Amino acid sequence: MSRKITGSLFQAYFICKRKMWLISRSISPDTDNQDLKIGRLIHTNTFEDEKMKEYTFDFGKIDMITNSKNETKAIEIKKSTSQLEASKWQLLYYLYNLKKLGVEIEGEIRIPLKKKKFKVELTPEKEKIIEKTIEDIGEIIESGIPEIPNHEKLCKNCGHNIYCQRRQN
Repeated sequence: MSRKITGSLFQAYFICKRKMWLISRSISPDTDNQDLKIGRLIHTNTFEDEKMKEYTFDFGKIDMITNSKNETKAIEIKKSTSQLEASKWQLLYYLYNLKKLGVEIEGEIRIPLKKKKFKVELTPEKEKIIEKTIEDIGEIIESGIPEIPNHEKLCKNCGHNIYCQRRQN
């Protein structure tokens, strides 16, 4: 059984491999999760003046692609910096796939509520890590059972924590 690797799977890999496994099987998060609701509001309301438009590819959805001052950027919008490292890898995965399509651009993560921007640049070293991660993700999602929950501090607000053996308080 071969599954498509998306940016969401790539990001989840760096947060929780159990969550990634669940997402790979289209197991939806709790729709009443407050963090997910806030994230959706940020996506729909923050960049109305820039006419935010998601760009959909086989490898995922890029929140925005801007072209100003002769500089094109792929931009991901995030609620907070709590999962910044995983978000950077998600965007790097998008840049990696765009490069394979012949499009080499820079990336940027924006945290509107904090008014922060983080530049993300694809390098040959990061490309090697991406390729290794793709292999790891493939092995994990092909396995018949998910990873054991790790119950870290991020679990408390995770929309998928209802599928873990022990919920965080």
